[in-house]
Amino acid sequence: MPENIALVVLDTLRYDAFEKHFDWLPGVRFTNAYSTSHWTVPAHGSLFTGRYPSEIGVHSKSASLDCPDETLAESLRAAGYETRLWSANPNTMFWEGWDRGFSQVLEPGSLDPRHVNAVDWTAFLGDIDTHSWTKYPRSVLHAVRADCSTVAAMKQGYRRMTTSDADGGGEDVLARARDTDFGSPEFTYVNLMEAHAPYHTPESVDADSLNVVVGDAFADSVDSPERLRASYDASAAYLSEIYEEIFAELRKEFDYVVTVSDHGEMLGEHGMWNHGYGLYPELTHVPVVVSGDGVESRRDDATVSLLDVHRTILDLAGVDAPADARGQSLLDDPASRTYLTEYHGFLDRHREQFERKGVVEAFERYDGRLHGIATPPDFYGYQTDETADRAEGEFRSTGESRLDDPRAELEARVDELDVRTVDAGQAEVTEDVEERLETLGYA
Repeated sequence: MPENIALVVLDTLRYDAFEKHFDWLPGVRFTNAYSTSHWTVPAHGSLFTGRYPSEIGVHSKSASLDCPDETLAESLRAAGYETRLWSANPNTMFWEGWDRGFSQVLEPGSLDPRHVNAVDWTAFLGDIDTHSWTKYPRSVLHAVRADCSTVAAMKQGYRRMTTSDADGGGEDVLARARDTDFGSPEFTYVNLMEAHAPYHTPESVDADSLNVVVGDAFADSVDSPERLRASYDASAAYLSEIYEEIFAELRKEFDYVVTVSDHGEMLGEHGMWNHGYGLYPELTHVPVVVSGDGVESRRDDATVSLLDVHRTILDLAGVDAPADARGQSLLDDPASRTYLTEYHGFLDRHREQFERKGVVEAFERYDGRLHGIATPPDFYGYQTDETADRAEGEFRSTGESRLDDPRAELEARVDELDVRTVDAGQAEVTEDVEERLETLGYA
């Protein structure tokens, strides 16, 4: 029988936070795993294709998944899998192609199985002052006028106004997992945002004081750094709690669950915050755990990458990986390999944020390409200088390498990549999505 497989991305979860809060998670946990980049889009491009962001042209300068490469979901669907996308991350809302191959697509507004399609609460909240006391009586009137159950509409509206911005999707995904009649074979991709800025827990919904965006670090405008760190830690702890329940539900129906983070978060290290710039190890060192039937719980210190997740899932499904896909199976005693990390500059929409903060010169200075390299046994070297010439950029490193000259190895491997030249590919977005992007630090 084909295997049921789930891929769960704990968005923005740092490796050290994972080690602190997720000791309950069974399976093979890779202690030396790296993302291919520093933020969601390029990292997911690698998860979905098994190739580097530069190879498929999916990164900050072209955020649509419009590459000709067959995606993970497309390969599995062609093999007869039911393929589901359950994402609390709004990146899938406005850039094209991220739903490729998925037979069911549930984004932030529709994850909740109690979702009432007849009530457009997004439009309603966009037209009112959400800080005004009048929003509640007006919302009641809005629910009464809706072409559906008034009680259901009111419950949904109340939840949207009181918790939606503070909810990283965990409660919705848990309800959705309990409500779904899974068949066989199944592949479900889940993205949870509890650890993403603004840092929230159910008891903390003060987004303004608990948020930090990319430009803040360059503008030296981060207030209450200790409170931000504590808020991130509390969010990671809550993510662990809600995911433990989700994981238990998934394991009832899925033979294997692959749990990863797409990238980490800067919490003041090197003067940086958020995850909009750089290839620091706090951003690229990520948790990767494979759990499932017959999988022994143990730690594996092999140097691996998110690139390996693509082939691992296809191997579990008995599906051949595309010839140009990289990676190896993480369940076949994987060998330590050398992997790259990539930074392609800021999102174009970041420029306005930098202008508002009076640091547009930082946007120009740091809007270049950088690379890093992870090698056995535990070495990670990464560029930090903004210069266009890679040879002139500063190079920092951690751990030990078996290579005589990791810098030369990095240069050789980067030059081997087939880098696609692509247009920006930025889709038009609504004011509501634009506001959500700004809250998350993408605008």
